[in-house]
Amino acid sequence: GVEPPAASRGSIGWLLRHSATQAAWDGTERFDALLRRAQTPGGVDGVLSGEEAGGGASSGAGASSGAGAGAAAFYAPRSAGPAMKQGPAYLLVPGLFGQYYPCYLWNVRTHFQERGADVRISTAADGEASVGANAAALAREIVELHEASGGKEVVLIGHSKGGIDAAAALAMHETQLSSIVRGLITVQCPYGGSAIAADLLAFPALADLVAKALELLVGLPSGDGRRLLPPIRDLTYRRRQSFLQRFPLPARFPCVSMHSSTRSKASFLALSAAYVRRRYNQASDGLVACCDAEVPGCVAVRFTGEQDHCDCVFPRKVTSEMLEGHRAECAAQVEQWGVIADAATADAKMA
Repeated sequence: GVEPPAASRGSIGWLLRHSATQAAWDGTERFDALLRRAQTPGGVDGVLSGEEAGGGASSGAGASSGAGAGAAAFYAPRSAGPAMKQGPAYLLVPGLFGQYYPCYLWNVRTHFQERGADVRISTAADGEASVGANAAALAREIVELHEASGGKEVVLIGHSKGGIDAAAALAMHETQLSSIVRGLITVQCPYGGSAIAADLLAFPALADLVAKALELLVGLPSGDGRRLLPPIRDLTYRRRQSFLQRFPLPARFPCVSMHSSTRSKASFLALSAAYVRRRYNQASDGLVACCDAEVPGCVAVRFTGEQDHCDCVFPRKVTSEMLEGHRAECAAQVEQWGVIADAATADAKMA
């Protein structure tokens, strides 16, 4: 079951009410300093390249000066070269129904690749699957990435529900992953739950409307939308509280939690952000309230700029070639999910 009507009013922000479930410290100032450097051509990569060449941090001091290039600096190739080549491998974990969104996380992957990083978007995490199922699939994928990268440690970067799935993999498969995973970064993640999810499923009649809307949104046959409700139900406060009582993120895994908010009327999520703000007096990115987005014990990055839930994970422009590439990746992903299901079935039979 889910919360009775208006229960989100008593649940939203529950993580922040107890010291044991609060962030360890606020890393926003440090993040802002790094962001300003990144927005200066050669700023971050120049410092990293100087350190790799033996020049130390002072070698990059001059590189961080000059006129800022603005947010476009994140999307332009750097002249400093592959500054991240010697670092860990990165696994980007998409969120709810990620396979239906063209080119989701592609801009992030490209940005990392241009700096020489070993990075991939998860193909094991199923946007329609439960947290527990994705945790098991991700654990296998993390081990595969570790081996394929030549034994590199892995950093998980989970957006939205992807952060929940990644944290669940570490909590449920701690022994297997403890020597492989360097840390976790959650981005706009409803770790404590989502008022939007809880309120949408608060009434059976409303849940039926949500199922119908999902059918129209993703082009499913009539009556097929209800199978998409379980992963949304995993994001309700009651489900998240129950899950975290059993599977909190182990303290051995360092975690950074970044969240943002929007007040822009131009945002695609302006109405949902206004709903959370007016009903619960909480800032949100349109889908996730800031007060629900910090993993206990994390370094919290409370981004103060305007950014909704979609801004940082979708390319600014999507071409027909990109759409064809997205279709090809989806087809390969569906095939892999079949392989994963077969492996899980075989494991269950052996057990």
